[in-house]
Amino acid sequence: MRKRNLIKLAAPAILSAAMMVSGLPVMGAEFSDGATVEATVEDATVTTDDFSADEFGSEEETPFVDEQQAEADQFSATAEETQDGYKYVYASLTWDQYWASEGVYNATNTTSSDEKDTKGETDKGGFDAVTRATINHGLHRGSFQSDTVIYDEAGGSYEVSYWSDRNTIVLTDGTSIGFNKGVITKPDGSTAEMKEYKVKGMKYIPVAVKAEDYDAFKAQYSVVEDGGLLIGGFGEGVLSGYSKTANVTAETNGLKEAVKNSDGTFSFTARKTGSGSGIADEAQKTVSNVETGLTAAEKAEAYGAFIRADIKGEGYGDLGANMYAVKWVYYGNGDTPLATYGTKFAADNWMHKSMGIQLGLTKSVRCQLPTDTDGTGKWEITVYAMGYQDFTFTVNATEENLVQPGENEITTYNLTELVKQAETLKEEDYTAESWVVFAGELQEAKDELASPNSQATVNEAYEHLNAAMKGLVLKQPSMTLGKKSITLDAGKTSTLSVKTENTTETPSFKSSNTKVATVNKTTGKITAKAEGTTTITVTCGSLTETCKVTVKPVVTVSSSKLTAYKGVSTTLKATVKGSSKAPTFKSSNTKVLTVNKTTGKITPKAAGKTTITVTCGSAKTTCTVTVKNPTLTLTKSSASISVKKTTTIKAKATPSKTIKYKSSNTKVATVNSKGVVKGIRKGKATITVTCNGVSRKFTVTVK
Repeated sequence: MRKRNLIKLAAPAILSAAMMVSGLPVMGAEFSDGATVEATVEDATVTTDDFSADEFGSEEETPFVDEQQAEADQFSATAEETQDGYKYVYASLTWDQYWASEGVYNATNTTSSDEKDTKGETDKGGFDAVTRATINHGLHRGSFQSDTVIYDEAGGSYEVSYWSDRNTIVLTDGTSIGFNKGVITKPDGSTAEMKEYKVKGMKYIPVAVKAEDYDAFKAQYSVVEDGGLLIGGFGEGVLSGYSKTANVTAETNGLKEAVKNSDGTFSFTARKTGSGSGIADEAQKTVSNVETGLTAAEKAEAYGAFIRADIKGEGYGDLGANMYAVKWVYYGNGDTPLATYGTKFAADNWMHKSMGIQLGLTKSVRCQLPTDTDGTGKWEITVYAMGYQDFTFTVNATEENLVQPGENEITTYNLTELVKQAETLKEEDYTAESWVVFAGELQEAKDELASPNSQATVNEAYEHLNAAMKGLVLKQPSMTLGKKSITLDAGKTSTLSVKTENTTETPSFKSSNTKVATVNKTTGKITAKAEGTTTITVTCGSLTETCKVTVKPVVTVSSSKLTAYKGVSTTLKATVKGSSKAPTFKSSNTKVLTVNKTTGKITPKAAGKTTITVTCGSAKTTCTVTVKNPTLTLTKSSASISVKKTTTIKAKATPSKTIKYKSSNTKVATVNSKGVVKGIRKGKATITVTCNGVSRKFTVTVK
């Protein structure tokens, strides 16, 4: 168990102008409301510039650590002097000590403020300790990377190291206390009421100290030496507590040098980018599988900030557990930095067990926008996390992302109704773990109703309570499928019904062979694709059930009944679903008609009736074909006309096709393609009318 030095930290000294001055103006600005915008993640640019003795003011030219020797000796001593004359440790730093040399706005200002932000918290000061008087914020999360102290009503203090379970805190001196809803149970069994807790700074910052200054340094700062224990956090949702071994070297990312001042205090140089993780047997990690972006102004307001960026996705949990600092750089509409801001955990930075990492900037002593800027435009955000390469992403803010000051009417009806609904739930129906989370969110919702801070905080309380209610897990969950097997024709659909009991989990569906059948992941709707079998696996939490699906191919024809005419060819069209095979055609009576086996072309032979069978694998369908003789009728068979006069032959053909006309004597009478006959000179002529192989005669007399 690591025993941290509990000696009070000495007051921070003023660093040299070269280390401290950011060159940024102290300005204020107005802000406006807005909606969510998308942000683009940019890969962090990391260099591997090692610390050299020159960089730390030593005359030696060799690097801090001989890599081969370090590999052999990394656990052989506690902060032994290295060949370059430096010792490498983790140290707890206050917010102002950390940010003093990082070029951020108002870095050394530790002024406190009694003014409350839109979340109702006094976070508008500078880089002072973050103070909380409620048990509902930060004690679990603050133990990951923050230096947190609990104070009781009698003046006692308890420095938090980590949580061994939900109600037990292990302190930095190795002892444990019970903690339940603000009641502290001491090792001797006596109890005390929590008054407040303070998040003073960061507990694990990699530091290089000259060997001759190390004793003085560790007398002023809590340190973890090489081979010592790094531990923190509490496992909840995607956040996991950790226990690791310290291994700080000259290459550790984020390394600062502690420089001893003439009065015996220490100042710290700017952090250095390095390739080492600072953790034994662990390579430096990079951030992946995350999504970043700005929230709507309402979300920022609920967080007490004027602008907020969230990090979500599968990869945020480990990043959140190791995150210790976040820097914002404001560019506005150009490519030149206009201002740089440091942040504090709980006041600005936070991570949720399931809703991602929330990064905010509070309009405060530590953050004021430059003159003639409004916060819109480009922001570059960098997350510093233990064991990680620096993670930088860029967002572009519009008015929809920025909180605008103003008083608005607060509506609490929806939250009130949700609290009423929540109060009807019974603890004995749910698992202990899910109930504890729910009970905490319910109490926060009640606290908000008792003294609403803003509409945004009311809405946030509703969102969190609603999520906690949905997250309640019923005891002894079960799942039953409506069917264990289903047979479908290709192209058809069916929905697999699922009945669950004592669980708030939602069933998910997956097909073992999506070429045979697909299934909607959330609704269970099955769509048959091709001949074969597949297994639908239904998962609900830890429960799993299966359903066998058999798909049969289907063949359909353009018509199930068809009339054809002798001498007139036609084609029967077939459509196949669920098979790659081509359909085949067969006539039951080839004397009536024949059909091409592969194309479906029908050739009628004689009047009668027959059946065409269309087959494709196991699929089969039929078409009944009636063959008739074609007909051609004329409304009259003769006519008399004068020279230069006309008459029209009216003919009807079944089936309907082009009718052809031909005159036996064009010197007497002519006929066109529409059957119009014109008299040329006196005499008689015969007009032959033909269609579908049938002919009729029409006699014309020209007078």
